[in-house]
Amino acid sequence: MRKLIVNADDFGLTRGCTEGILQAWKNGVVTDTSLLTPHLAETVKAEQTAGMDGCGLHLTLTVGRPVLPASIVPSLYGNAGHFATRADWQAGKQVVLAEIEAEWRAQLQRFLATGLRLNHLDSHHHVHAWLGEDVLALFGRLAKECGVPARQIDVGSQQALQQAGVAAPDFFDGDFFDAGVSAEALRQLASRSWNGVLELMAHPAIHDEETWQISSYRAKREEELALLTDPALREAWRQAGIELISFDAVGEAQHV
Repeated sequence: MRKLIVNADDFGLTRGCTEGILQAWKNGVVTDTSLLTPHLAETVKAEQTAGMDGCGLHLTLTVGRPVLPASIVPSLYGNAGHFATRADWQAGKQVVLAEIEAEWRAQLQRFLATGLRLNHLDSHHHVHAWLGEDVLALFGRLAKECGVPARQIDVGSQQALQQAGVAAPDFFDGDFFDAGVSAEALRQLASRSWNGVLELMAHPAIHDEETWQISSYRAKREEELALLTDPALREAWRQAGIELISFDAVGEAQHV
């Protein structure tokens, strides 16, 4: 049993990301996505117009602006009203768990208020998995409260989610990124052996100035889009017996 989720991160980060992800979902092998909130109203409209039924929430502490004001979550702020950067956190910025919980709950409420159906949780830059055990436990609690599966990226996050009673894909592949983006990398999945559900992370987009300005991951996004919409790829995976699923099937697929 080889089941594959191709999840496109950064839905809503920029208009180019939103359009590229929708193209890869409609015309390619992307089966799910996770949403950031900079262009929330536009993203919701785009998803509804496309007919996409639900998506994940890409919880963030490292990009964009916090939902809550600095008077409530001062530790989360960096420069110019934006979140602190990944480098700030990795350099040892103080983690105030109560503020992270308040902000993530606010992001969840903002998502749910749109009427979109939540089908999983993950996080930008995988911050839930490396910012400490307390943050990882919080992430698991939120997924459990929402009744949705979540992303695991390593043994530690997998075990934490299991302890929280949260379903997750059996395996995670984050190598289709930057230097790892190639047609060969995708084709090799056809001959790769696994039993269960594998999540493949992707970041397709069309080029726009906004993406170029705010993201350090730029040109490869368009290359990803071209590869993920190649009809030959879907056919190769079909012939290899790989079943494409979304996060909606996680848990159910693991008990087949």
